[in-house]
Amino acid sequence: MNNNRFSYLLNLLQISPSQMAEYLNVDRTLVSKWKNGTRSISVNSDYFNKALEFLVLRNEVLNTNLLENLFSSIYPELDTEVNHKSYLIKSLRNYILNDNTEHKTSQPQDNIAPNSVYNASVPIYNNEEKMLLGILNMLDSVIKSEKTENLIFIFNNTFDLLMDYDSFRSKWLEKVLTLLDMGCKLTLAYTISNSSKLFTCFSSLIFHKNCNILSYIDSFSYNNQKLSLHMIGNKIFFLSMYLSSERNLDVYGSIYLDPVSINFYTKAAEKIISKANPTLSKLDPHNVVNILCNNNYCQHNEAFANHNTFYYYNNIPAFYPIISDELFYEILCKSIDSEDIIKNEFDIFKEFKHNFRTYHGLNEEKHFYSINSLIEMSNNENIVYREEFGQFPKLVASNSQFKRHMKELADYLLSNEKLNICLYSETPIPFTPSFHCWCKKNEYLIIFDNNHISESKTCTDTAFINSLSNLFEQQFLYSPKHLKSKEFVADFLRNL
Repeated sequence: MNNNRFSYLLNLLQISPSQMAEYLNVDRTLVSKWKNGTRSISVNSDYFNKALEFLVLRNEVLNTNLLENLFSSIYPELDTEVNHKSYLIKSLRNYILNDNTEHKTSQPQDNIAPNSVYNASVPIYNNEEKMLLGILNMLDSVIKSEKTENLIFIFNNTFDLLMDYDSFRSKWLEKVLTLLDMGCKLTLAYTISNSSKLFTCFSSLIFHKNCNILSYIDSFSYNNQKLSLHMIGNKIFFLSMYLSSERNLDVYGSIYLDPVSINFYTKAAEKIISKANPTLSKLDPHNVVNILCNNNYCQHNEAFANHNTFYYYNNIPAFYPIISDELFYEILCKSIDSEDIIKNEFDIFKEFKHNFRTYHGLNEEKHFYSINSLIEMSNNENIVYREEFGQFPKLVASNSQFKRHMKELADYLLSNEKLNICLYSETPIPFTPSFHCWCKKNEYLIIFDNNHISESKTCTDTAFINSLSNLFEQQFLYSPKHLKSKEFVADFLRNL
């Protein structure tokens, strides 16, 4: 008997000692010895055939055809059509007992000799629908295993191609978020592109503690190679490739389980990641003022920068540079007891307001506010404008102060031709509920989570910044006319 092969099967099918022990009604330590290869399973034992049945059952649960793919090239003479379960049982018995077959297979050991030649069973997908289903099935198998894995996903000029399919995108996101919630760690890298789908797809991932998103310039030696890599630990590797021809797009997908292929593609993935940069970097909230009001963060071409649109998305209406000095000072006095802190906060406010007008006065601005949130705030006795974090004190406006703010916002809207406000009743873009941001096309993006305001992030990837700008622009263009009419919006704000 080849004990290494039985150990290999247990690892391949992600079977824990406790799972197998419970099914066979044996001690868990016995199965642990089978799995680490220190002891052989006895072919004459009462539980050998039952162990084979469990392997087949586990293969069925994983739904990735791992055993079928493994045995298809090893035992081509066996009839796979008569009885599928019997075929797998017979193949397992032959494989474990090491029946001196002359057929070669991928070695279960990781220490394959250099320059050796061996055969590995590799499932091939030459149909895009089946390839996408294969990726989803692979993610499902990890979820079902309930094991935390290190995940590496790389999209090399294929992000649009894969995410164009709405049903695939939604299922892919759902499964990835499930894996992250399970404790899996994901490193996701993509080639810099102008895809407006980037933010739509990644918005639910950016604040997840177990996800790291990177971008990079195409580092493959092939010209504009279109491929994606999904790696599950050092166990499973899914390769997807697209080849553009004059009239169509050829698709190729394959899943690798053998150690040599895994090792090769792991090195390729690590090389890409080593040259990639974080799409979003953690930002000290104290530097927000510098980014918004310091010319060093702007484009060198000032004439071009002045034509970049500035977007603001939040439940709380902006008060830079809209709110009057008098009103802001009143809010400070209501929120803060210390006169020194009030003076310091007021000085920061006036400087920020001045700089904001100086550097953004020529920019077109588009703000997005929730109708329901504004109405809810107008009915509250107190409205929290800013939670306390770091050295920044909490700011709370009274109901009357909030309504004065809304009247000042309405006046500013009608007097400033560069400002537009778009109201919405439902979240226009699939962001997390606590998400808000400042975004200036071609220049910067600052993202906040209202529940964790100190976890603000910034972006220097122009493609990613503009993908969000494009989403906002599309939302503004396709919104009902009255919800972006200056007169309608101003009346709505005044009547809150």
